[in-house]
Amino acid sequence: MADLFQRRARLTVDGVQVEDLRLQFTVKKSAKKEPNTAEISVFNLAQATRGRLQARGARVVLEAGYPDTLGTIFSGDARTIDHVRTGAEWVTKIQCGDGERAYQFRNAALSFSAGARRADVVAAVIDSLGLLPGNAAAQVAANVTGSTSRFLNGYSGVGNSARQLDNLLRPVDLTWSIQDGEIQVLTATGTRREIAVVLDKDTGLIGSPEHGAPDKKGKPSVLKCRSLLQAVIKPGSRVLIKSLNTNGHYRVETVTHSGDTAGGDWYSSLEARPV
Repeated sequence: MADLFQRRARLTVDGVQVEDLRLQFTVKKSAKKEPNTAEISVFNLAQATRGRLQARGARVVLEAGYPDTLGTIFSGDARTIDHVRTGAEWVTKIQCGDGERAYQFRNAALSFSAGARRADVVAAVIDSLGLLPGNAAAQVAANVTGSTSRFLNGYSGVGNSARQLDNLLRPVDLTWSIQDGEIQVLTATGTRREIAVVLDKDTGLIGSPEHGAPDKKGKPSVLKCRSLLQAVIKPGSRVLIKSLNTNGHYRVETVTHSGDTAGGDWYSSLEARPV
């Protein structure tokens, strides 16, 4: 696919859009509940624009891809924005977290009467986080049945909202994460609903995938591979990998998107497990 070798990126910070300057980035995402991160460098912003980009907590959206397939690879909040003079260049360095402030600081005091549905409690906790609910309602409805679907003695919870959400989902074998400002809920081996992304030599797969040792006893081995950058690949995505030593469906556990519009990196590096 020839367009995989034509790169394009666009950064938006609190409404300020940057597309024609050099951008470098490393975006790290996982299917775990800890927030995803991004480190972004912008080269030679105008002085007036640098002055507008100061606020901690500014909304950051990074899109990357190719002329006809630009996609969001990160959406979150700025931890820090620093403007550094390096020789003749100004470099604006932005460090970000996806839903990080909500994860760390949002709290909830909730009380539900006897017979309360677990789905309703989960929805209330997510609302207290101030994040989009994503697929949470559908996943709880599809996977939580019988006695676990209700709290016979009611529910009472006070404290950190993220911890409460974890306590609500872990006993029913559901995992959750924050993906671009939305809650994503999956079973331990479940995948996102999109059609599987095919990775082979014609769609950007680079080299041969590597089979590593399991990170926990009894779990399947971790497959590591790299492709030309593809924004559509997210934690929880199903990928179909076709190579000389690997042919099968995998669930993406982590993905790192790295790029430089001036050359060099333009990759999506994956860790995945068979499904």
